[in-house]
Amino acid sequence: MKSFLFVFIFIYIVVTVTNAQEKPVATGYFPAKDSVPGLDQIKSKNTFEDPQRLKTVENGSVFADVGFNKYDRYDYAVDGSGTLTIEILTLLDSRAAYSALTLLRKTGIQAGPPGDAFTQTQEKLCFAQKNIWVRIQGKGLPEDLIKTVSVTISNRIGLGKSKLPSVVLHLPKHGYDATSLRYFPDKKSFKSFSGTIAGTHPEFESDIEIAQAHYFLENKEGILSLVSFPTPQIADEYYEATGVMKSSAEGIKVYTKKTGSWVAILEGNFDPETAEKILKSIEFRYSIRWIYQKENKTKEVWGIPSGILQTVVTSIFVVVILICGSVFIGIGIAILRIKHKKRAQHKSLDGRDPTEMTRLRLR
Repeated sequence: MKSFLFVFIFIYIVVTVTNAQEKPVATGYFPAKDSVPGLDQIKSKNTFEDPQRLKTVENGSVFADVGFNKYDRYDYAVDGSGTLTIEILTLLDSRAAYSALTLLRKTGIQAGPPGDAFTQTQEKLCFAQKNIWVRIQGKGLPEDLIKTVSVTISNRIGLGKSKLPSVVLHLPKHGYDATSLRYFPDKKSFKSFSGTIAGTHPEFESDIEIAQAHYFLENKEGILSLVSFPTPQIADEYYEATGVMKSSAEGIKVYTKKTGSWVAILEGNFDPETAEKILKSIEFRYSIRWIYQKENKTKEVWGIPSGILQTVVTSIFVVVILICGSVFIGIGIAILRIKHKKRAQHKSLDGRDPTEMTRLRLR
């Protein structure tokens, strides 16, 4: 009985402490076996986390620029003679995934599912979901197989849509050509992929976000670049510099507007009235929130993470209670056994109490 109790206590401590330290194990996003009819077998796999190996990947430099973490690729044989390739890239964040989608798309971006947003051609579908970017392509495939696979992968990634970057959401709607959108999450991706605003190659000293798109309005056309800076002060400096910006192309005019920490640069053959219709809707809105911060608790005690230490202390407390309980139960059982034994000793063999006197009266 005691051995069983101590074994139970030991197992309880081990399981509790282990659960306190274990981390969720990442699962693959590729379709499970037999989950998609038509996928015959996996012909090859390729997985790496070294950014240098992106040189062997189609458009690998774009992923390296926006923020790369991991690359996974499965090549499938499809019923008949078809082939299917699935590439899943884990990027820095949702902004990086959305940027890659805008920079590599061949058609207009559509709202998901699959994913937060996707683009699709006859033999290729790409989508961005959270910090995951997926490319599915193949040849000789059954109708709608690519779409079925993409929905399966999207479901495995999980629910919950990421918000679009604020600078994208605030692009003016008048004359906006959504199929031309390009979003750059930082200056590195902008410089390597595009690098030009109104015919110039600006060198940004701080972090920036840029959304670029074509605009067509009243038989006029051009490109709008909306640049988001970390602070209004840095935006002021850039705005002053762009105030004298001129395009070398004949008939091309440049209009600028500064609001908050955003600077908009519109280039094209727009007249002032048409340019005003496009730029007037760009407004930076400030949001103030009062945050009451609780006093920070010590994250480590004696070099031990507080979460693990708390779990261990709780486990010891429970064990002490179990031990005390077992001791009291044992004492109670012992007392009952002693009383029972004493009563048995006072009884005769025929079941009578030996203290009783038997009297025989002779007459």
